[in-house]
Amino acid sequence: MRYAAPMCGKQAARGSGDVLTPRVVQCGLRTLRLGQRVHCYELVDSTNTIARELADTGAVDGTLVVAEEQSAGRGRLGRAWLAPRSSSLLLSLIFRPPHPLEHASYLLMISAMGVRQGIACATGLTVDLKWPNDLVYRGRKLGGILTEASFVGDKLAYAVVGIGLNVNFAAGALPAQFVATSLSQVLGKAVERAALLRHILECTEEHYDAALAGVSPQPEWAAALETLGRAVQVQGHGRVLSGLAVEVSEDGALLVQPPDGPVEVVREGDASLHDAAREC
Repeated sequence: MRYAAPMCGKQAARGSGDVLTPRVVQCGLRTLRLGQRVHCYELVDSTNTIARELADTGAVDGTLVVAEEQSAGRGRLGRAWLAPRSSSLLLSLIFRPPHPLEHASYLLMISAMGVRQGIACATGLTVDLKWPNDLVYRGRKLGGILTEASFVGDKLAYAVVGIGLNVNFAAGALPAQFVATSLSQVLGKAVERAALLRHILECTEEHYDAALAGVSPQPEWAAALETLGRAVQVQGHGRVLSGLAVEVSEDGALLVQPPDGPVEVVREGDASLHDAAREC
């Protein structure tokens, strides 16, 4: 069996401490879509895998999958996502827009801004975004977002947005090669995960509703990117591109100006700041 049964009913009632159950997540939640259907698990291989399975069987817009631990969590470019048990927010949201968005990539922007704003609401902390999908604080990674979409022809059937956020653990809990931090380490105190999750869901829904009403999330997302206006190296597809990160397109591509050559449009890759080592 790939994953544990959802925690609900008597099993949820036995939960203690900072355990995320449907009842705990939804207590006081002020959304109409996101999180109105919740599936909570103790252990999964990946919340995105579970969410895709649910979406393929008709799960509604806003369905939420949450896990205490992942055995095969992954980030972009096939990287592993590691997190001590019950230390983080590990979740996936199913988006099934009632009418087409201008760009499917809007869902990444919407989710990134929702997490960023949710953190600010819950803790008062302002974090930055790093193109294309990271949340960072002073050069150290706090979280990441992985978007997977399913299309019927050229029409978006659904998208699954996976979010991993480091909440309550010391950086020493991860291997040394991870340049990471957590909210508790930055703030010097533990953070209530359920309250933080509710803020994230509420803020993300605000941005989602705005996009459905025709408001582009790109300007606000671009303004939060620490990457823009900086010297960067972008790795991907077997090459390294160095240059100035000039801007991002409406659909989220990064425009990089090399020292000698025309601006290049980068749609996938991992961008690091040239001067990041001096800032950490």
